[in-house]
Amino acid sequence: MKKVLVGAMALLTLAACSNEEVLQKNEVNQEIGFTAVTGKALTRAYDGFCNKVTPPTFVVSALYTEDGSTYKQYFLNDTYKKASEGEDVKSYISVGSERYWPDLGTDTDSKKMKFFAAYNANPAWVTDGADAYKAMTVSFTVAPTVADQKDFIYAVADVEKKPEAAQSLYFRHALSQIEFRAQNKNEKIYVEIDGVKVCNVASSGTFTMKDKTTNNFENHSTGTLPDGGFGPTTADTDSRDGRGTWSDFGTKTSYETTFAAVALSGDVKNLTPENDKEYTSKSMYLIPQALTAWNTTSGPATATGQTGSYFLVKALIYNMAGSTVNKTTDVVLWGDKTSSSWESKYIAIPVPASTTWEDGKRYVYTFIFSTGGNGGFDPGDNDPVLTPITLDVKVDDFEDETGKDVPMAKE
Repeated sequence: MKKVLVGAMALLTLAACSNEEVLQKNEVNQEIGFTAVTGKALTRAYDGFCNKVTPPTFVVSALYTEDGSTYKQYFLNDTYKKASEGEDVKSYISVGSERYWPDLGTDTDSKKMKFFAAYNANPAWVTDGADAYKAMTVSFTVAPTVADQKDFIYAVADVEKKPEAAQSLYFRHALSQIEFRAQNKNEKIYVEIDGVKVCNVASSGTFTMKDKTTNNFENHSTGTLPDGGFGPTTADTDSRDGRGTWSDFGTKTSYETTFAAVALSGDVKNLTPENDKEYTSKSMYLIPQALTAWNTTSGPATATGQTGSYFLVKALIYNMAGSTVNKTTDVVLWGDKTSSSWESKYIAIPVPASTTWEDGKRYVYTFIFSTGGNGGFDPGDNDPVLTPITLDVKVDDFEDETGKDVPMAKE
């Protein structure tokens, strides 16, 4: 099994708007507005939200300080929406009554504002300790159904001077995106996969956002991926500055993505392809966390009390007598027999050792069926799924046989 980190995604840039996007406001009572301008040309299918697909709305909270250290609430979780229709619209206006800028003076005095923005989450203030009214938290639980999982994005901005038009925000992805590929390098077996489950991972956590997020991505490139899709082929350079932190992880659970059976070949096949939504419905958006891999020597994956993390790959495997599979006559090596046919069956595979999912990164796991491999483990009894045929050959020595003289008879 191979883990490939395809890209450190995570940037929805909300920056200063162009001239035609400026919202003209009275300079004395200027309304608080936000704009988004396209930055790096990331693709919808591989990024969830990105610079070409901005969210329809987001909530914003604000703090205000006059002395530069003691902040007080200015407003909490106001909703902002796009100023007009369209995926790539970059200007956002308040829903309902407007908010207006307070007197911020100059960028050298002590008057400041701090903005917190989020989509698919409703942050709450930290109300005690050193970060009281300087940070916000989100108690986030991942949806149990993969198709319902959402791309949680956030941004934090410190403002020392009222902007001339609209405030810039730089969004980050708070979750990890998990996708799957598969490949069959063994020409003598036929493999179909119709589901992948991630087991024993945290289902919830508390996300704290405090420091400002900035546009600190560099060296991004795009191109054709191994499965034929188009997206990031190298990771952006990300200093991780300003990113929030996860803590207080909840109970462990499992998440499964299912799809029409994919027949594997020597080429890498995409098991979680994109669709036409703002997020990939087959991909998982999970809590960033450190995982302890299931130890195969500790007993079956599904045994009571097993806490290690592992994948369950739902597969159907045939031995191929010829060059192509014949599902009527070829022998099934792995699967469940029904009254009329064979169906796929789970295979257990440990997550790679020292696995840590980070926020704003996509992890693509490729399951490889190769010559000499055991195909994974039976999750119920820990036996290998495939046992290669090996032959222990012993050859007896030739022994001389006597008394077999053959006379040459006369004609």
